[in-house]
Amino acid sequence: MRRYFFIIAMLFAFQSAEAGTFSIFFLKYPGRYNSWELEKIETFLAEAESLLPAKMKNIIDGIIPVDFINFDEDQRQGLKSLLVPKCGAQSAQENGQQSFQELARVNLNSNLIELNRLFLNEIFLGPKLSQKFNC
Repeated sequence: MRRYFFIIAMLFAFQSAEAGTFSIFFLKYPGRYNSWELEKIETFLAEAESLLPAKMKNIIDGIIPVDFINFDEDQRQGLKSLLVPKCGAQSAQENGQQSFQELARVNLNSNLIELNRLFLNEIFLGPKLSQKFNC
């Protein structure tokens, strides 16, 4: 899970560097979640922000809204996607094809980070209980 924190932190930095001035991650629609869920999400966002190198933090100034989207139902085009290899997709790799899953999207026009809603389950479990992957 820590690897995903770093990937998401780097995605935030990439989006921020292109879009201009941003540095604080906040949940766009906190009313969708109960207090326990909000605490877990805020902890996740703070940890993602803490993983950004100081040099990147120095060029970021402002805020970055974050939202969780059901990517299967929301197929918007024109957003930059963060694709990560699917674990356990050995048969596809043997055939020379790599299987990917969409973890996050960046909307440079509205300065929004969209994370796959399925990722919330791992956030709620926390770093100690979330799934560990060998890939």
